[in-house]
Amino acid sequence: MPETVGDSKEMLHARRDFFAQDHYAPLSDGIKDLVAQQLHKRDSSKPTLILDVGCGEGYYLDQLADVQAFPQLCLMGMDISKAAVRLAARRVPNGRFFVSSVNGRIPLPDQSVFIILNIFSPRNNYEFARLLSADGHLIIVIPQSNHLETLREHFGLLQIESDKREKIRQALSDTFELKTTTPIQIPLQLTNKDLENLLRMTPNARHLPANTWEKAAAAHPISTTAAFEILHFMRR
Repeated sequence: MPETVGDSKEMLHARRDFFAQDHYAPLSDGIKDLVAQQLHKRDSSKPTLILDVGCGEGYYLDQLADVQAFPQLCLMGMDISKAAVRLAARRVPNGRFFVSSVNGRIPLPDQSVFIILNIFSPRNNYEFARLLSADGHLIIVIPQSNHLETLREHFGLLQIESDKREKIRQALSDTFELKTTTPIQIPLQLTNKDLENLLRMTPNARHLPANTWEKAAAAHPISTTAAFEILHFMRR
């Protein structure tokens, strides 16, 4: 697979630096709480695999590292970007990581995964259904319509698909049932550097005009809101 497939090193490093400021800590805490709830209900003697599909540089798996007291727990991440997998492996040394595309067959056995994390990443409904155990959980994180609304107005960021939650629910409805939705609203006060990292760390960076970075550098500290939904699915 070519080195340039998936997120670039620049995007990954910008994301790493942005996350280091704990701006999205309320979201990672929400994911961690939901994962912990499911582990609490599970027989701790069973081998338990958590797979982050589209793991990026490993931030969200890293937040789960301290639940590895669960004896048989394995944290695993996959990404199409070789650079992302290398960063994730360094960040989560006790995890396991591999390069793979979500659009093809994921190289894991049927019903081998207890929790799939899918955070701002493409989905493969067939593969998710194949991989999850009968008692497994699918946790999807999506942006809400007002996510970074101020920045969309100022910098022309890509628009968020309307009715995203309902479209995902319908696409998964043959196999999965939506159990809970958890909204997360995070007020953000961004420095110039935070703003630049936030703009560079997403696919928006590929579509912004060249003068965006001058505008970001000249902007005063800016306020906006990060808005997400955590969708919790289980097999029907």
